[in-house]
Amino acid sequence: MIKTIHIIVISLCICGMSAATSPVALQYLSFEDNFGNASLVDDAGGGVGSIDFINGPVGKAAEFTNPTAASQGDHLELSHSMAQEGSLSMYLNIDHNYDYQNVWDAGTGGWMWEMYNDSNAGKFYSKVGSWPGCALLIGQDFELGSWFHYTFTWKRNGDYVDCYVYVDGVLVDSQTGTAQQWTAPGSKFNAGGGLSGQYKFNGQMDELYIFDGVLSETDIAGLIANVESGSVATEPLPYVGCEVEEGNITLSWTAPTGIASPEYKVYVATESADFTGVAPITTSAPSTEITVESGKNYYWKVEVIDGASSYEAVVWSFKTAVAGDRLVAVSHIPFSDTSFGGATYIDDQLATSADGTITKPVAGEINIIEGGIAGSYGEFVNNGWWLRGGDSLAVANPGATGTVAMWARLDVDAVHQYYPLLWDSAPEGYNQAWKSYAFFDNNGVVEPYTVTTRVANDAWKVLTTPAVTKETWFHYAFSWNDKGNGTADIALYVDGSLVASKDNSAFTSMDSVIRIGGGGLSLGHAKWQGDMDEVYVFDSALNAEQVASLVASTSAGMLATDPSPQVGTVTMSETLGELNWQAPVNVASPRYNVYFGTTSDPGASELIESDLASTSVVVPAQIEVDTTYFWRVDVLDGANVNKGIVWSFTPEYLVGDINKDTFVNNEDIAMFSGYWQNSNLTEGSDWIVDDFESYATSQAMQTEWEVVPANYYSVYKDGDVTLDLQNNAEGNFLRYSYDLLGFGDEWGLAEFMYVFDTPKDLSQYDELEVMVNFAQGNSHEQYFTIKLFQGGVGCGGVTGEHRMDPAAYIVADPALTTDQATGWKVITADLSQYSDLTDIYGFEIGCSSAPFAAVDFDSGTIDFDNIKFIFVPECTGPVEGDINGDCVVDFQDLIVIVSNWLQ
Repeated sequence: MIKTIHIIVISLCICGMSAATSPVALQYLSFEDNFGNASLVDDAGGGVGSIDFINGPVGKAAEFTNPTAASQGDHLELSHSMAQEGSLSMYLNIDHNYDYQNVWDAGTGGWMWEMYNDSNAGKFYSKVGSWPGCALLIGQDFELGSWFHYTFTWKRNGDYVDCYVYVDGVLVDSQTGTAQQWTAPGSKFNAGGGLSGQYKFNGQMDELYIFDGVLSETDIAGLIANVESGSVATEPLPYVGCEVEEGNITLSWTAPTGIASPEYKVYVATESADFTGVAPITTSAPSTEITVESGKNYYWKVEVIDGASSYEAVVWSFKTAVAGDRLVAVSHIPFSDTSFGGATYIDDQLATSADGTITKPVAGEINIIEGGIAGSYGEFVNNGWWLRGGDSLAVANPGATGTVAMWARLDVDAVHQYYPLLWDSAPEGYNQAWKSYAFFDNNGVVEPYTVTTRVANDAWKVLTTPAVTKETWFHYAFSWNDKGNGTADIALYVDGSLVASKDNSAFTSMDSVIRIGGGGLSLGHAKWQGDMDEVYVFDSALNAEQVASLVASTSAGMLATDPSPQVGTVTMSETLGELNWQAPVNVASPRYNVYFGTTSDPGASELIESDLASTSVVVPAQIEVDTTYFWRVDVLDGANVNKGIVWSFTPEYLVGDINKDTFVNNEDIAMFSGYWQNSNLTEGSDWIVDDFESYATSQAMQTEWEVVPANYYSVYKDGDVTLDLQNNAEGNFLRYSYDLLGFGDEWGLAEFMYVFDTPKDLSQYDELEVMVNFAQGNSHEQYFTIKLFQGGVGCGGVTGEHRMDPAAYIVADPALTTDQATGWKVITADLSQYSDLTDIYGFEIGCSSAPFAAVDFDSGTIDFDNIKFIFVPECTGPVEGDINGDCVVDFQDLIVIVSNWLQ
């Protein structure tokens, strides 16, 4: 349960020790009715918690109420690594009714980098390492239920760490030298706990700071005195640690409570907190305007002037977005409706039974269900006992570099035996590459399961997630970057954290589409059986900070979603009028800054609307076909800006929009009628050489078809050939009988031929088609060939150079193949492989022996029928009015126009 919500999640900049004389704040939570730059983690582990705003020692404070169950309830998360040195400072009031509750933690799991209490001993403990051997720093006795000021500092010293604990500005414990080994912290700081497995915090917290260096006792005393005296500026905006866009921004703060008419000097520096030589901005108002550039770290401080006295507390910091560092989505499936963000719906795909004996279409469904991570979600209902069957979605693949990201959970009844696919993109011939699927150890443990991602076909280049329980949402992100040399760098993230990566992994090319839910060529897999939400495909390999920001933003409901036009290729009619989006679900009164342009990194120059209250904006420019447009909606949540994901669309004219006015209507029909029956197809027809129906006897047939004469090719031995006219219920056919006379290790031929009346130009034909029937018991016909005579009958004489002339070899490897199968079948020879088919005198057909064959060649019978050259019409150029691309304007084109009518 959330009693008060004001969620801001923006990525931060982590800096080293500055050259400033004042402490530099990298994160700051004042709890003045907001959570600053932190993300609220709500009801973790199923336990109901709350964080309320109450009166505290300095203005408002946060009151944490959590259940007595490990890691359950609410806490605040900051994407902040504790780095090599730093300081943590805050006011605390710990509820004495709970022991071993984490006030904060920042480790990688387990008991490290944490603070917890022991009410029985009246102590609290701060640790920087895992048990045993951790730095156990014992604070002084404190009165339970009372406020006190807490500071913890650390500094790495080679393989060790020096750390100190202060209470109310007084040093109470320390460990230095070799007493404690250094243990690296995690990438997140949790106010209220969340990682260690202990209870979350119950109590109050105020004025939380994370500094970039080690505070001295004098620094801490000054910090407490200034804040409590009400003599310094507080509540900075932008929030400390957040990211803002380049351009003009307002710096603002809350006036000190203890000074009646303060004046201010504002100092602003970039790249370091050294203000030497910086001219201050003088003002009597608690705000000032400045201009900031992209990709910089900014540091600022406010000096309060009260007559002859001046006061300053700490240096605040923020950063500006890096040009080119924004997330650009090439596909987005929000599951807000059955348009699925423009993805192609793969419906009731052809499936194969697990034993491979049955192939048939198998029904599936993708339902839109309320109550997802961000609005509604997609429920994939597929029959897991049928491989590749059911329903899934296909989106464009960005290519050599990209990221697939989504929220997902597997259904409790999913068929684990066939490893349901989260997605796949295997190209033809690589059925074990580019896929991500649920995997269960030993094929029998139903849960927990892992998600395995595989990128190479022949080698198991895999990345695997930690164990996940069915029916539990997790965020999945997989990135790849083709290095161009047959390798790629790949990385896998779960819930915003990097869990596995491989540099220079073997790279196999991908398909042109990514199938969300599976359904490609991957063998042995069922489609996804479970749920998905907020599926994104990006055109770059996201880094860890970008993935963490994406997860935090989507899970907290801070971003605009469901763009219209949808991401990807859209029709021109969809781009008319407005850009629309859905408001973020967890921002009470959002306003928007909208950027639009043709660059993939829309910045200040592309800002078209600012401080907008509505969720739509008029398209600001004349939209051009085949041009990609990029737009972004940043959510203004109070003074903070939640930077949106860059969406893109590429408009195309509707198929059938002949006059290119973005609609298909009567005007297009009128133009279409003027193109009726236009065609640029080449004219021609098949040439049937012989169907053998014109012959009454074998003798008549043999006047057209003759055996190749003896000694025709002096370099080969001649086998025996007999040609007879046969018939069956279908009609006449030619029977060819051959005997290679056991030539064995010598070349021998047994062939017959057909000679044209005059030489022919066969360039217009694409194929030679022959019906054949190999008799049972034939010897090997591996060298059964059809060869064309070019330049004369016999292909040029007796010296063997005829082997260079056009020849259609039906079977080319006598050493590896076996007898041809019996039964009538069509054999097709591709003529397009020959650049010159002029001056053709005829052709010969037959069998030969080969000295390199593993077995001797003997005798056999082959029947022939319906010998013909196939003419395939070709399109010589585009035809106006030809909508379906078949090179002729006809009823098929009219059908397309009708299907898009009035769209």
